[in-house]
Amino acid sequence: MPRKAATQNLLDSFISQIGSEVARGVAEGLAKSGLMKSIRALSRDVKKTPTAGKKRGRPKGKTKICSVKGCKSPARARGLCSKHYQQKRYQKLNKKPARKRAGKKAKK
Repeated sequence: MPRKAATQNLLDSFISQIGSEVARGVAEGLAKSGLMKSIRALSRDVKKTPTAGKKRGRPKGKTKICSVKGCKSPARARGLCSKHYQQKRYQKLNKKPARKRAGKKAKK
Protein backbone atom coordinates (compact mmCIF):
# COMPACT_ATOMS: atom_id res chain seq x y z
CA MET A 1 0.00 0.00 0.00
CA PRO A 2 1.65 3.31 -1.06
CA ARG A 3 2.11 6.03 1.54
CA LYS A 4 0.78 9.49 0.98
CA ALA A 5 3.34 12.21 0.20
CA ALA A 6 2.49 14.20 3.35
CA THR A 7 2.99 11.17 5.58
CA GLN A 8 6.28 10.37 3.88
CA ASN A 9 7.50 13.96 4.32
CA LEU A 10 6.55 13.92 8.01
CA LEU A 11 8.35 10.62 8.51
CA ASP A 12 11.51 11.91 6.73
CA SER A 13 11.46 15.08 8.85
CA PHE A 14 11.08 13.07 12.06
CA ILE A 15 13.99 10.77 11.15
CA SER A 16 16.18 13.76 10.31
CA GLN A 17 15.43 15.41 13.66
CA ILE A 18 16.20 12.22 15.56
CA GLY A 19 19.53 11.90 13.72
CA SER A 20 20.59 15.46 14.44
CA GLU A 21 19.65 15.17 18.14
CA VAL A 22 21.59 11.92 18.52
CA ALA A 23 24.64 13.49 16.84
CA ARG A 24 24.42 16.52 19.11
CA GLY A 25 24.14 14.31 22.21
CA VAL A 26 27.15 12.24 21.18
CA ALA A 27 29.23 15.37 20.53
CA GLU A 28 28.30 16.82 23.93
CA GLY A 29 29.09 13.54 25.67
CA LEU A 30 32.51 13.34 24.03
CA ALA A 31 33.28 16.94 24.95
CA LYS A 32 32.31 16.41 28.60
CA SER A 33 34.20 13.16 29.02
CA GLY A 34 37.43 14.46 27.48
CA LEU A 35 37.50 11.73 24.90
CA MET A 36 37.54 14.26 22.07
CA LYS A 37 40.93 15.56 23.26
CA SER A 38 42.29 12.01 23.36
CA ILE A 39 40.98 11.30 19.86
CA ARG A 40 42.60 14.47 18.50
CA ALA A 41 45.90 13.63 20.20
CA LEU A 42 45.86 10.12 18.75
CA SER A 43 45.11 11.40 15.27
CA ARG A 44 48.06 13.82 15.52
CA ASP A 45 50.33 10.95 16.59
CA VAL A 46 49.16 8.81 13.68
CA LYS A 47 49.89 11.61 11.21
CA LYS A 48 53.45 11.87 12.55
CA THR A 49 54.32 8.22 11.90
CA PRO A 50 56.82 7.76 9.06
CA THR A 51 54.53 5.48 7.04
CA ALA A 52 51.46 7.69 7.26
CA GLY A 53 50.19 8.59 3.82
CA LYS A 54 52.68 6.35 2.01
CA LYS A 55 51.49 3.69 -0.35
CA ARG A 56 52.54 0.18 0.51
CA GLY A 57 53.23 -2.85 -1.58
CA ARG A 58 54.85 -3.28 -4.95
CA PRO A 59 55.15 -0.02 -6.88
CA LYS A 60 52.86 0.32 -9.86
CA GLY A 61 54.63 0.54 -13.16
CA LYS A 62 55.46 -1.49 -16.21
CA THR A 63 54.57 -5.12 -15.56
CA LYS A 64 57.27 -7.63 -16.41
CA ILE A 65 56.58 -10.55 -18.71
CA CYS A 66 57.40 -14.19 -17.92
CA SER A 67 60.96 -15.09 -18.91
CA VAL A 68 59.93 -18.42 -20.51
CA LYS A 69 60.19 -18.23 -24.28
CA GLY A 70 56.77 -17.75 -25.90
CA CYS A 71 54.92 -16.98 -22.66
CA LYS A 72 53.23 -13.57 -22.53
CA SER A 73 51.78 -13.81 -19.00
CA PRO A 74 52.79 -11.26 -16.35
CA ALA A 75 55.69 -12.32 -14.13
CA ARG A 76 54.83 -12.99 -10.49
CA ALA A 77 58.00 -14.36 -8.87
CA ARG A 78 61.60 -14.92 -9.99
CA GLY A 79 60.78 -13.61 -13.45
CA LEU A 80 58.18 -16.34 -14.05
CA CYS A 81 54.43 -16.30 -14.39
CA SER A 82 52.37 -18.25 -11.89
CA LYS A 83 52.13 -21.34 -14.11
CA HIS A 84 55.85 -21.59 -14.84
CA TYR A 85 56.81 -20.77 -11.26
CA GLN A 86 54.68 -23.66 -10.02
CA GLN A 87 56.26 -25.98 -12.61
CA LYS A 88 59.77 -25.06 -11.45
CA ARG A 89 58.71 -25.42 -7.83
CA TYR A 90 57.25 -28.87 -8.51
CA GLN A 91 60.46 -29.95 -10.25
CA LYS A 92 62.59 -28.77 -7.36
CA LEU A 93 60.42 -30.39 -4.66
CA ASN A 94 60.04 -33.74 -6.38
CA LYS A 95 63.28 -33.73 -8.34
CA LYS A 96 61.31 -34.69 -11.44
CA PRO A 97 60.96 -32.97 -14.77
CA ALA A 98 57.68 -31.19 -15.40
CA ARG A 99 55.19 -33.49 -17.08
CA LYS A 100 54.42 -32.89 -20.71
CA ARG A 101 50.89 -32.15 -21.83
CA ALA A 102 49.37 -34.89 -23.94
CA GLY A 103 47.70 -34.17 -27.24
CA LYS A 104 49.98 -31.47 -28.61
CA LYS A 105 53.02 -32.63 -30.52
CA ALA A 106 55.92 -30.39 -31.28
CA LYS A 107 56.41 -29.44 -34.93
CA LYS A 108 59.64 -30.60 -36.52
